Amino acid sequence: MNRIVKHQSVQSGVFNGSKNLVDFDIMDNTQHNFKNSYVNLRGNVNTTDTTPRAFGKAVYNYNFKWIDGTGAPSNYKFTNEAIIKNARLTCDTQSAPLEDIRRSDVLRIQLAHFTSSDDDVYGQSYKDISQGRTQGDLIVGLGLDLVKEGSRMSKNNEVSVQIPLNKFLELGNMENFPTNKLGKTRLHLELNLDQEKKLSISQFQGSDMAGDIGNNDYLLFDDIPAGSTGDVETLTLTQEFVDLKYSPFWVGQLLEITADKVDTAQTPPTTTAIVVQRMITNISYNNQEITITLDESLTTLTVDEELIDISYNGVNWATASLEWSQCELVLEENGASVDMDELQYATYKNEEDNGNGLTTFSRQYNVESECFNLYVCLPDSALGDLWSTMTGGIQYDSYRIRSDNVDLTDRDIEVYSALYNDRIAMTLLNANLQLKSLNPYIMDVKNAYYNNRIRGTPPTVFLGNPLPQTPTNKLVQLTINGDSTLGVVNSVQLYKQVFKSIKL
Repeated sequence: MNRIVKHQSVQSGVFNGSKNLVDFDIMDNTQHNFKNSYVNLRGNVNTTDTTPRAFGKAVYNYNFKWIDGTGAPSNYKFTNEAIIKNARLTCDTQSAPLEDIRRSDVLRIQLAHFTSSDDDVYGQSYKDISQGRTQGDLIVGLGLDLVKEGSRMSKNNEVSVQIPLNKFLELGNMENFPTNKLGKTRLHLELNLDQEKKLSISQFQGSDMAGDIGNNDYLLFDDIPAGSTGDVETLTLTQEFVDLKYSPFWVGQLLEITADKVDTAQTPPTTTAIVVQRMITNISYNNQEITITLDESLTTLTVDEELIDISYNGVNWATASLEWSQCELVLEENGASVDMDELQYATYKNEEDNGNGLTTFSRQYNVESECFNLYVCLPDSALGDLWSTMTGGIQYDSYRIRSDNVDLTDRDIEVYSALYNDRIAMTLLNANLQLKSLNPYIMDVKNAYYNNRIRGTPPTVFLGNPLPQTPTNKLVQLTINGDSTLGVVNSVQLYKQVFKSIKL
């Protein structure tokens, strides 16, 4: 019978940009189902209020974002495996690493773009650290329990980021990883946790509420007519909702409410502007109407006074910090072992290069004989050196690959042409990966749900081709033709997919 075992990292937390190395020791007593195993990064998002309230601490919505080249949070969605920069798997019985993949983040972001449909992206959003917009154009940060009806206080729970082993290791697809044959095994990871250069946290539904939820109709409350006397502690949203999941409110949310208090007994009527901050303590939903109760009154009305033009905005937190306290490896141990005498698998070898700002880039590389696929990523420094994109427009016109002086195509491959799409499909098929999307545009979480992959967001670029396996190392020439006005070639990451075979 299989069992689940948690291995704490050799290093203790707190993990951050300068303390970002983690190691896990896997004992040699059994076989493991790596396909059902994952790395679990645990932490907390801590916020403080600008002004403490008697009812308690406010709960803020947020999203994790990647820092771009200017040092600002970008709005482009990334997958959990982007947190792992480098991955290395070693064991006692082998002198060479089983896998040693550098810049795994760039490769995996590239592969995820083409091997995941939009349905896949939204289907796994419950565990994604970077959240896209829902159909209601809302975002709920990972770890948040936002209560949208009743009086139970919302919670800012612990953040748990699961990164499956098969998302950054090719051996992660094994259902019977034989540590009983390989001996004690160690997984070494370098994480992207630098909050100033890599992974950051940004508030959602703060002071830019209109921009975040994208619908000004959501920002209005019904007027309170003259004749209603006493304290104003409840407000009804003007917009009706067919489903509560589209509601932008939660218990514990802090709002800045503005209104005009009009004394109709005066001639002419006098108006007093009201601008106050209040916390939601209760939400009721009835006949598609949402009514909120506040922790204290907006104002007190007499019989001749009315409250009109009532609207709201979000309130920014005073400070927010991200603290990663633990990193653990959750392994599934197989109850029964499968006898094996050889381990065959594919993995990646990485080679880094730089185009040095050339418009036309051509270089020759010595590639291993067992290499059967070549991926070329051009990480864009303007987007944090993660996505292989073209922020300046279609800055790469075409590319071509030659192996041992033999062209692999009969012409240059123009970017986004039919031949370009054919190379994507062929390369992924050769790696036993399923092509699910040819949309070049990466998801922009700031855009609305229905147009978050449209022209205007940076298009990703895929350069790759299957390679013939050869008796000896082969010389592969890569040529990239850039646009003379839009951009040049800088960072180049080559990923060589190779076969490995190990006698057990």
